[in-house]
Amino acid sequence: MSDTMNPGPVAGTIVGLDGHLRTCNLCGINGAGVVLRRFRNLPTNAEALTEAIGCFPRPVILIVEESTMAHWFLTLFRPLVDRVVVVDPKRNRLISEANTKSDPLDAYRLADLFRIGAVQEVYHSSDPNRVAFRRAVQQYEDITRESTKLKNRIRKTYHLYGLNPEALLIYHPHRRPTLMADLPEDGRFRLQAWYRVLDEVALCRKEALRRIRTLSRTFEEVAWFQTIPGTGILTASQLSAYLQTPDRFQRKSQVWGYARLAVVDRSSDGRPIGRQHLSRQGLGVLKAASRRIFDSSFKKNGGKNAIAQYYCRLLARLNNPVHARLTTQRRILELAWTMWKRKEVFDVDSLSPGLAPRPPQTRYSR
Repeated sequence: MSDTMNPGPVAGTIVGLDGHLRTCNLCGINGAGVVLRRFRNLPTNAEALTEAIGCFPRPVILIVEESTMAHWFLTLFRPLVDRVVVVDPKRNRLISEANTKSDPLDAYRLADLFRIGAVQEVYHSSDPNRVAFRRAVQQYEDITRESTKLKNRIRKTYHLYGLNPEALLIYHPHRRPTLMADLPEDGRFRLQAWYRVLDEVALCRKEALRRIRTLSRTFEEVAWFQTIPGTGILTASQLSAYLQTPDRFQRKSQVWGYARLAVVDRSSDGRPIGRQHLSRQGLGVLKAASRRIFDSSFKKNGGKNAIAQYYCRLLARLNNPVHARLTTQRRILELAWTMWKRKEVFDVDSLSPGLAPRPPQTRYSR
């Protein structure tokens, strides 16, 4: 994401698009906020939308909210208008929480919010290979979550019959018949069905990981990230897929904020409002990736590597394990971002203790 936008006076037409699976509403306004033309309840297909967007005076800036269909709209309209802007719906409270709400009105408000600079743009790559790579990583994560849900169902099924076998035994293919031997017929039937689904999901997960390995060869930064101690192919692929490009961030603090590692500190009239805490905006998967690298660094070479030693130096300096860990996670993401910008592998000297800023000496939640 980028910072809040302030486009200034806009020449031409700002078109707000409120798009859904079946219908779309478009509203075009000029730089003064005057409505030029509306289209209500258009069918969501390329022919109808292409014809409608051609009726607005050029130049045209199209505004659409981030959603599962946002990239489809982006791909469709990029050749047809001068600029397409995908915005964060969480920031558009004037739309989602308005007393009067309808799809045509939402389209107008979306265009008007952009006109006054009150929206935040969401980055979308124009590289189809990078889009496919991100979707491959997301699919692997979705399959992993489904696998976890299935394992929980299997464990709960054993609990229904008063059994609580060890987790490692439950999912071992050769131990299953022994564990199910003392169960009644209906219990065995249920477990056999869940096990078949689990085995199929496990196969799909392996195939998804193979696809990530294949696609990652196109992106050289994935190999650079793997030189960071504790970083494997999957974590490196997540960093590449979700950061997408280092040029979208101007400062390291923006990288931290995007990964939910920025500190939220609110005040009014010089007085604090609530406790400091980590931001809940951004992508939790990047925060989890930095934590995975942090944890893995202590397992690599018995902790004799730059990441683990950096944390130990911080801990001795701050005497606060949470602050030291979070600062190390921020430093890991900053390193990945810097390596990508400079097109270089990990350098041990980049983790000099003098480069670590002292975090605020206040307590905040993890």
